[in-house]
Amino acid sequence: MRRRTGSKASRHQLPRQFVGAAGLAGVIAAAGCSGGNGTPAQPPWVQSLGSGVTVRIPTPTASGDTSPASVAQAYVEAVNDGKLSTLCQLVEPAGQTACQQALAGVPSTAGGTFSDFGLGYVAVKGDRALVGLTATHCSPTEKPACSTNKDPAAIFSSGKSFEALYSGATRALSPSNTRNTYSLVPCTRVGSAWYLYVPPADF
Repeated sequence: MRRRTGSKASRHQLPRQFVGAAGLAGVIAAAGCSGGNGTPAQPPWVQSLGSGVTVRIPTPTASGDTSPASVAQAYVEAVNDGKLSTLCQLVEPAGQTACQQALAGVPSTAGGTFSDFGLGYVAVKGDRALVGLTATHCSPTEKPACSTNKDPAAIFSSGKSFEALYSGATRALSPSNTRNTYSLVPCTRVGSAWYLYVPPADF
């Protein structure tokens, strides 16, 4: 979750994984493929994620949805609306106080903007999930200033396991990473609710 404005507190909280681009073309294409029983076919890279992983094709979230995808979408909407004060509600409860302290006084424009947003694939394993996005993210404080992802399966299709992808997504939040590049969004489930997963060191 990155928002680079100089101090540690101002650089960590905005999930930089939400970088990507182009919208529903991938969603429509994925939904158009189906298995022999009429259900959507799973892409071939699903097997590389390992056992115990379920994959959801790119699908717009419905009202009242409490899935990992809805958390990612809520984040993007909060950033675009300049409502950074609501972002901490999306972080797991144990980190919400630290999140509020870190975001105190941060300008509403610190998160940049997302355009042409769409949901990518979602992979879930137990109480952890990874959400893919398509969108263009622009932030004048990052390099490059804008970054785009048009592939809803980006990174998922790399052939790596879920464990490796989840570790990579959390490493992408490191304050030492100053690049505005696409990465998956890590989420965690606490009780029955899903939240953004932010490593404790990021606060």
